[in-house]
Amino acid sequence: MKVILLLGLCLHLIYVSEGKIFRRCEIVKIANEQLDGYAGASAADWTCLMEHESDYNSALIQDNQAQSRDYGIFQINSKYWCDDGRIDTANRCNIKCWSKYNGKSLSHINA
Repeated sequence: MKVILLLGLCLHLIYVSEGKIFRRCEIVKIANEQLDGYAGASAADWTCLMEHESDYNSALIQDNQAQSRDYGIFQINSKYWCDDGRIDTANRCNIKCWSKYNGKSLSHINA
């Protein structure tokens, strides 16, 4: 359940029509306030994940060798977690890979 909740929250950061490249200090503040301790990970862990997965870019979409794509600041994979309409997917979160949120703000995360 926690994984589904986290992925749902993360998908709010996925690119729709315009995204945002966050500054590190913005990410650190959000991680400290809203993600610290979530799923047993520290704010530093979350910040590191976002840096190395997307360089804080909420609009990042990357193609994978398996024809799936990774979306957004956490690089959520379309093969397992969301449906981008391109390949067969497990879509474990039962959501589209794009979201009504445009990635300009992280304020809607309530981890």
